[in-house]
Amino acid sequence: NMALLFMDGFDHYVTADFTMKWNGGIVNTPTVSAGNGRVYGAAMECNAANEYVIWTSATEIQEIVVGFAHRYSTNPSTDQYFLSLRSAKGSSEFAAVGWSFTNQKYILRVNGATAGLSTAKTLGEWYYIELKLAVDQVAGSAIMKIDEVTEVSVTNTDTQPNSTNDHYVDMIYLGEFTGSGSGTSRFDDVYILDNSGSAPNNTFLGDVVIET
Repeated sequence: NMALLFMDGFDHYVTADFTMKWNGGIVNTPTVSAGNGRVYGAAMECNAANEYVIWTSATEIQEIVVGFAHRYSTNPSTDQYFLSLRSAKGSSEFAAVGWSFTNQKYILRVNGATAGLSTAKTLGEWYYIELKLAVDQVAGSAIMKIDEVTEVSVTNTDTQPNSTNDHYVDMIYLGEFTGSGSGTSRFDDVYILDNSGSAPNNTFLGDVVIET
């Protein structure tokens, strides 16, 4: 019994069809890049600031896990964020994953503040990133894994930016949504799930290849 909500391997459609899967729409011009997938097939490519796709949920999710493969081929000139777990109702961000251009490390941002950095990574390499978030003002938590190794973990913390409106995740950005300094990013093998299923399928799935 898996609580899988969404997956995408970017192999079975072209750029013009993004909105058939990413139901929240696209911003500017991310592309489906044929032949550049992590294992085979295609990947999503972003080459400029503010290029991303949006997924929205019909239900409100208090505990969510997102996994995706990511590769930078060129380093951005500023810190860049590319996964954002958000509330559409309150227009706020709970947590985000980004890249520190000076350290060449992945960043976990929680409730607007840096929660920690990963170990140093290498440009041109694929990494499989997973973020698990539990939304709560007191007992919230966020865990970032890279290639199935926990790199940053915060527990018993406030992950709820607005006590009135932002109780649940119902929107996700994937791509390069910081306003400047974009490098060349590719994304593949995306999954999204909540905790409504049974163990072990309601938590980190590990490095997966999505065949689409």
